[in-house]
Amino acid sequence: MRFDTNEKFGIETAKRAESFRMPYLHSHNSYEIYFLENGHSSILIDGEIIDVTTNNIVLISPNVLHRYCGKYSHERTVIYFDDEFLDIYFTPYAKKAVTKIFQNKAMETPKSERGKISYLIEKLKKSGKDDLDGIFYILFELLASLKNCKRADPSPRYVNKSINKILDYINQNYQNIKNLDEIAANFYLTKEYMCNCFKKATGMTVIDYINSLKLQKAAQLLQNTKKPVTQVSLECGFNSSSYFCRVFKKAMSMTPKEYRKGIHTA
Repeated sequence: MRFDTNEKFGIETAKRAESFRMPYLHSHNSYEIYFLENGHSSILIDGEIIDVTTNNIVLISPNVLHRYCGKYSHERTVIYFDDEFLDIYFTPYAKKAVTKIFQNKAMETPKSERGKISYLIEKLKKSGKDDLDGIFYILFELLASLKNCKRADPSPRYVNKSINKILDYINQNYQNIKNLDEIAANFYLTKEYMCNCFKKATGMTVIDYINSLKLQKAAQLLQNTKKPVTQVSLECGFNSSSYFCRVFKKAMSMTPKEYRKGIHTA
């Protein structure tokens, strides 16, 4: 599922109980800075599960599929900003330089930077929503501070070690995977064991994850090409265009044709 926002900048803080589950894999048109203030969380980003601990920062680029899948209580602050916001203040070269840090999915804040980063986040929380200039100066200082952080080890300590390998296999082959037995056999696992481990780690079924990848690809084709819906469904790995349309409508709350029409008339 994809969420786009008309807001150039946003910030929110939330406490999550152990029972909290994000029900879907999604993407949006914003950069996202996820700062874990306390507790522990796990995030599925672009086919990789990343453990997040207190004072760690997760960086998510626009249009990257992700989902919070941890089963632990935690408190986090999330900062959103889009390309349109950056374009107000940066040349293309400068924007590319300042967003290069998003090539890292997880950052560990050293003790020398934690106080400053927390201070800047608190300033952003108190900034007026319409004071884009003030927000920009604080955000720029925050991004500069993040460059002093070191890349965190994203290896999952609380997840079956084979899950990221399975995720990578699916990401590389989702358009051609015929059934779940094919995936399980590739890792010398039974289908039942693989499915149970996958659901426990990600909160999603294998089929739901595969369909999320297919739907993201379908949305790109519907937006950027004039290919018929039937051809789009086949290129994304759906054997039936009617099944594709049902899955697409369930996820997007509109048919593929309605989605394409809405994109081109927006």
